Amino acid sequence: MHSFIVTRSTTRCCRCRAGKTALFFLCLCLATLAGCAGRNMPEDSGLRPQFRLAHMRDVEDLRRLPQDLTVYARRGGWDKTLMSPEEQARQTARFERIFFSPWLQTAPSVPAAELTARFGEEPRRARSRAPRKAPGVPKAFDERGLPWSREDWAALQTNANLAAYPSLSRPGIIVRETSLREAPTARARMAQARALGADNPFDLFQYSALPLGTPVYLTHSSADGLWRFAQSPVAAGWVLAADTATTDAEFMKQYRIGRYATVIRDNLPVRTKDSSSGMTHVGAIYPLIGRHADGLKAGIPLRREDGSAELAETLFDLKQARPWPLPASPAWMAAVGNQMMGQQYGWGGLYEGRDCSATVRDLFAPFGIHLPRNSAAQARAGLQIPLEGPATEKERRIAEEAVPFMSLLRVKGHIMLYLGRYQGENIVFHNVWGVRITEDGTDARHIIGRAVVTSLRMGTELPSAKKNSLLVDRLLSITMLPDAGRP
Repeated sequence: MHSFIVTRSTTRCCRCRAGKTALFFLCLCLATLAGCAGRNMPEDSGLRPQFRLAHMRDVEDLRRLPQDLTVYARRGGWDKTLMSPEEQARQTARFERIFFSPWLQTAPSVPAAELTARFGEEPRRARSRAPRKAPGVPKAFDERGLPWSREDWAALQTNANLAAYPSLSRPGIIVRETSLREAPTARARMAQARALGADNPFDLFQYSALPLGTPVYLTHSSADGLWRFAQSPVAAGWVLAADTATTDAEFMKQYRIGRYATVIRDNLPVRTKDSSSGMTHVGAIYPLIGRHADGLKAGIPLRREDGSAELAETLFDLKQARPWPLPASPAWMAAVGNQMMGQQYGWGGLYEGRDCSATVRDLFAPFGIHLPRNSAAQARAGLQIPLEGPATEKERRIAEEAVPFMSLLRVKGHIMLYLGRYQGENIVFHNVWGVRITEDGTDARHIIGRAVVTSLRMGTELPSAKKNSLLVDRLLSITMLPDAGRP
């Protein structure tokens, strides 16, 4: 029995605005793998992948390439310093400025016209004096495959209360991991008339996931009071009001203290003395209050009954969190990246997963490097080297110029971390939706749908692989992240 699914559609494999959508990923059985090995690893950090891939027959690369980043870290220098101390200090200062920037706002930076456009209306600034046509609604279907009606859109817009925007002006914080949505609804917006799990898995209202402890600026409330429009360090959108709390000057002073702990384990329960605060994941940072015998004391936000935030204490051991930032070395990059190995693909953080850009973003956050939300912006986050010419020329330039664990490779709609050379090939780590194929003359996908290590010729052995559409054929650029390999 084949361990893949084919769907006749095109896709965009991370959160940027080009392309169409495709099939729900194949749910794969994952088994937990524990333990560490090696003498020179970061002390007791757990460098092996958190998950072992249970199905390895999707494409040849997954059978022959080690799905363990320590293999590539040992070949890439292990304890090699990937950023100078001065550069890392500059990057962490920049990260902190961006992370806390919502608390410095005093007025919305998202215009009302942009919110209107999210509901399918023409932005006011783009309207002309020509006679207006009868209003239409965007073509969309919910997770059951039922079409959004004109009445559905009208009710959604009414609840968005756009005429009153902005109705709030309060700094706040996320008190439970939440979804950042493009409309105040949990209902999905699919592009095709198929149920979730058939041809269209991607909810176009889903923009991102915001972890516990994310600073936000709250600018608007829905008519029913269940949603808030929030500006976060990565994007603006709607979040559930119950997942936010307002912050005052004293709370912000306690939270922004200049010393932080970074989470290095994924899907980690967070508990205080009296209760549970849900989950956190790799890439999150929290104020470092102190130390205890086995690790760190950190501060996390709780929501009081009146909706305001208070600071509570939680304990992390050293296998869960470390002082931020981590040393920038292949060894530590492997330690963090292995926590995401084999995880299922999740568009915009949907289904508690990650897409390609979220994987890269969360991988670099513990090292103090703040990356934008989508792949195109991430490709501009460092020195960008265009890749042109035949595939062999692109491969040659990557081998000569890219720095393992500190260079990104981009194709349209997708971003990957370069790991270096292995058995004569350029190797990457990425959360990938699938391989482009042609089935009965129609564009389709050979679904992978998880975070894996592959070559740039992933899927070349598939008889149905689409001609000139391998990753290496579509490569656009190398991005050298700050100070990567430079004196």
